[in-house]
Amino acid sequence: MKDIPAWLKGEADTLTSQEITIQTPETRVIRVDCTEINGEFNHKKKRGCLVVFKDITRDKEFQQIKSEFITVASHELLSPITSMKNSINLLLQEIPGPNTDSQKKFLHIINDGIEYLSNLSTTLMDIAMSEIRKVPLKREKVDLSKVIKSAMESQWFKADEKKISFVNNNGNTPPVLADTNRIRQVLLNLLDNAFKFIHDGGEISVSAKSTGGEVEISVKDNGPGIFLEEQVKIFEKFYQVENAATKKHYGIGLGLSICKDIVEAQGGRIWVESKERDGSNFVFTLPLYK
Repeated sequence: MKDIPAWLKGEADTLTSQEITIQTPETRVIRVDCTEINGEFNHKKKRGCLVVFKDITRDKEFQQIKSEFITVASHELLSPITSMKNSINLLLQEIPGPNTDSQKKFLHIINDGIEYLSNLSTTLMDIAMSEIRKVPLKREKVDLSKVIKSAMESQWFKADEKKISFVNNNGNTPPVLADTNRIRQVLLNLLDNAFKFIHDGGEISVSAKSTGGEVEISVKDNGPGIFLEEQVKIFEKFYQVENAATKKHYGIGLGLSICKDIVEAQGGRIWVESKERDGSNFVFTLPLYK
C-alpha cells in the first residue's frame, strides 16, 4: 500500500480504474472495481504494478433499486398532476363560473404548486437516468426579483400556518443568466427545507446581492441549525438531514441534491452556513446576464 502515496506524490506513472464483471463457480455475478497503479517506486529503483480489487456488487444493486424507485415514483406522479392541471385551467378560464379576486389569487397559488410538482417529476426522471447535467437548459435573462416573489407567494400558506415571519430582503438585483423554472425550483426546495426544520413563530428570509460577476442568493432561517458533520454530506443524493433539536429526519434526501445539480449545471455554486441552534443559511450563485 506504500505505492498509493507514491502515486499521489507523482512518483508513480499512472492510475487507471475500471469496472469488471466476474462470474463465480456458483454462477453468481460479482461487480468489481479494479484499480491499477503502474510506475517506478522507491526513488525509481523498482518498477512495478499494484492492482486493487473492490467488490461493489451491493453498491450497484442498491443504485439500481434507487433508480427504479425514482422512475416509478415520477411516472405515478404524472397522472394526477395532469388531471389537476386540466381542472385548474378550467377554473382559471372561469368556465364553471366567474371567480372573485380572492379565489383567483388562491387558484394561481394552487396552479404554481402544480407546476412545481410537474417540474419535480421531470427532475426525478433526470436523476433516475443520471442525465441531470445533460438536460437542455433554457438559459435566458432572468429577473430574480420576480422569481423570488413568485416562489415566496406560493409558500404563504405554510408561513401563515406556522406563524412564520416571511421576509423578502431582495433589492434591485441585476438580471442573471439562468433557466427561470429551474431556479424557481431551487428556491422552492430551499424554502421547503427551511419550513421542515424551523419552529413555529420563527423567521425565514430570502435575499440577493450582486458580487463580482455573479449574484448571490440566500435562504436563511433561525431554526435549530445543522450538525457540522452533516454539512459536508448535505448535498448528497438520498442523504437525510437530522433536525438538531428533535433528532428526526425529514424527506427522502433528494431536494438539496437536486438544488446542487441545477445550480452547478448553470455555472453556479451552492453551500450552507450553519451552527447548531443558530439557524441555517443556504447560499447559491448565478452568473450575471451580460
